[in-house]
Amino acid sequence: MRKVAITPDVAHGLGYALNEATLLGIEPYEDEREVRLGFSVLALPETESGPRSATVTLVLSPVGRIAVSYRLGKWNDEGAPVQPLPLTELADLVHGFRQQPIYGWEFVDSPEERWAHWKDRLSVDVDWEREGRTHVLDVFQEDLSWGKERILDVRVWFHDLEVLDAQGYPINVTEFVERGRQWWAALATGDPRTHGHGIYGLSPDSPGGTG
Repeated sequence: MRKVAITPDVAHGLGYALNEATLLGIEPYEDEREVRLGFSVLALPETESGPRSATVTLVLSPVGRIAVSYRLGKWNDEGAPVQPLPLTELADLVHGFRQQPIYGWEFVDSPEERWAHWKDRLSVDVDWEREGRTHVLDVFQEDLSWGKERILDVRVWFHDLEVLDAQGYPINVTEFVERGRQWWAALATGDPRTHGHGIYGLSPDSPGGTG
């Protein structure tokens, strides 16, 4: 297990690693007090023709609480009806969003205003363990299909974080963060290995910029 203390710098750095990642799935395991989240993250290939993404799993444990808001409407529609959701159906619901990207620079220990937007509109809210609440992870999915606008917000309270590669082997969290920083730095300099994602150069004052 390659766990690391989540300092403010690590929490901020995880934003580089997860920004524009595709959420592949969320699996809660109540008996183990664990939540696993699969992502396809941006990756720099060794050559221009190499793979430009990598599959990783974030393992959160012990998990103290999980809150989910599933609403029919756009993210900023305060009147969007909230749909009840058993936690056992969360994995299937996430799968139904067909693997949408997440975006932004704050996913771990994000500001409270992000949570405040939907904390009173919960589909499910479960308490597992009082100790597993040192940190939080926020992810979301959007479906803006014609006539099918819906939004899913998920917050997980946890203590430890581990990153696994596609084969299930641990990745050093600091190394995982550094790979993310390198990708965004490469984008800012026009590195052709970052092409093909529909993501373009950043302004100098953005977190991945060159200012």
